[in-house]
Amino acid sequence: MKSIKQDILQTIQKEIRQCDSGWKSFDGSCYYIVTTMKNWTEARGFCKSMNSDLVIIKSAREQKFLENITSITKFWIGLTKDRNKNVWRWVDGTLHNLSDGFWYEDEPNNEAGREDCVNLWKDKKWNDVYCTGLYKAICERKLTCCV
Repeated sequence: MKSIKQDILQTIQKEIRQCDSGWKSFDGSCYYIVTTMKNWTEARGFCKSMNSDLVIIKSAREQKFLENITSITKFWIGLTKDRNKNVWRWVDGTLHNLSDGFWYEDEPNNEAGREDCVNLWKDKKWNDVYCTGLYKAICERKLTCCV
């Protein structure tokens, strides 16, 4: 006979939300690969329409996970530069320290003074690019309990 504690634990485990079909799970988040080419604003809007946002990469483990689930092409991530303040911010508003991250060699270089968005580029390293470029994207949403 199951104990009440085991019964409650099983109930809670069933209630924990899993990633929807087509999404990949990693470390408390779900990730979706947008396969249609979009500019950065369109890509973010697409992610938002799916109750998510462009991915925020917080660790080497997460970066490696993304390298493994993406193809050779380029992908938008949720990092942009505030041109007025010349600072990099994630889509959740947190500041990004340029000494952190997984930038490609000599990036960000702000070519022509207008590279304000970031994609996964060669060898899945980060590159600052024009926000109007057309690339695939990676959406992220946090797993939540008890929906």
